[in-house]
Amino acid sequence: MSQDLGVLRLWLAMAGTYADWGEASMRFRPASIDDAPFISRLVVAAWRDAYGGFLPASQLASLAENPHHDRGSWEGRIGEPAAVTSILSDELGKDVGVLRVTDASSIPRTDGELTTLYLLPQARGRGLGSEAVTFARAEASRRGRRRLGFCVLEGNERGQRFYERLGARPIGERIAFRWEDRPILELLYRFY
Repeated sequence: MSQDLGVLRLWLAMAGTYADWGEASMRFRPASIDDAPFISRLVVAAWRDAYGGFLPASQLASLAENPHHDRGSWEGRIGEPAAVTSILSDELGKDVGVLRVTDASSIPRTDGELTTLYLLPQARGRGLGSEAVTFARAEASRRGRRRLGFCVLEGNERGQRFYERLGARPIGERIAFRWEDRPILELLYRFY
């Protein structure tokens, strides 16, 4: 019975249909160009929150000007045919998160990548992240991607625990980028 409910939830989520699932209710909709400012603000705020304990303050302060996180970069990514960018809404219909799945992956032994999953702080701890991962995995599978990978910056122990609870396992590490000649590592993960 609970498996049937999970399948129903997944089907409704993939159909973009709103359903009342209690506290963890949400819907997923394709992002539009109009969502780019929200996504940019959310990603910058989430980086500052998640990585504030281990990334340099100067780097966190400069995120809003980073061309990888700004509105223009998100306008360019939204609608790319080899990716899906979705906005997550809560049970009240308020936009609370973003996720992005690509058909290509830079992670060894994977064929799709969850490149983005961020929630507003007030949306965390309510099951929304878990539902977002379920949706992302189903979307990747629908697109023919059976081995979904993703990265977590080293030091983001909360993120590591979250994904490992959902069945992901680390498969390696690499330098994500350098900041003031200091390598910033990311852990490579894959869902099994």
